[in-house]
Amino acid sequence: RVVYMRTFRIEMLTPNRITTEENVVSLIVPAYEGKLGIQAGHAPLVSLLKPGVIKLRKKGEIFKSIKNNAEAVLRVENNRVAIIFTK
Repeated sequence: RVVYMRTFRIEMLTPNRITTEENVVSLIVPAYEGKLGIQAGHAPLVSLLKPGVIKLRKKGEIFKSIKNNAEAVLRVENNRVAIIFTK
């Protein structure tokens, strides 16, 4: 049985450049309210992220972890996610 996994676009930006730009199946981020899980079709959201590990899941069960040493702002809207780092 084939399961179709919907993807969404994620961009990670610093004040100087785009560091990551890719399609992912899911995302887990460290927010001050706790860990937030994001998937395709998520409701619009803005949240402040604390330093920690950002986990991306791509198609084919490929996982990627990114260590974040600074606060960031997360914006989810129209099947796109932007993580804007302060440093």
